[in-house]
Amino acid sequence: MLRGCFDRRAVRVCLSVLEDLTDDASVRAECAEALGYRLQGVSWLVAPAADDGLARRVGEALGQGLGDPSAQVRFWSVYSVGVLGQRQHSSALKRLRDSDREVIPGMWSVAEEAQDVLAVLAGAPWPERVGTPRTDLALAPEQPR
Repeated sequence: MLRGCFDRRAVRVCLSVLEDLTDDASVRAECAEALGYRLQGVSWLVAPAADDGLARRVGEALGQGLGDPSAQVRFWSVYSVGVLGQRQHSSALKRLRDSDREVIPGMWSVAEEAQDVLAVLAGAPWPERVGTPRTDLALAPEQPR
């Protein structure tokens, strides 16, 4: 999707999709992940003095994502808040750590991700985690040769 892009237009597209609750949750989750993955260390996000409001909008959208109805969106918003170092969301992260036990297929729970991000925001390195086996993927039967 837009994961390989990080220019301001792509950021605006990701934000529009993430903020639109009528879009598919998995697509919105991908946009939340892409914001964090592609914006790590981007100067206008780190020091938004000359920004046109886009850095603020990224923070707001991810903050809203932390309270999204979709666990996938919450999980990837937590991730992006962590990699972007957005400490202003610490209280929401603590709430998710204490209450959101939903597990993302192939990953881990939203609570565990929030716990990891809180540790990272406090200066710890990202922990190594092994995701849960995916049970939502059906393997196609082997085709005869």
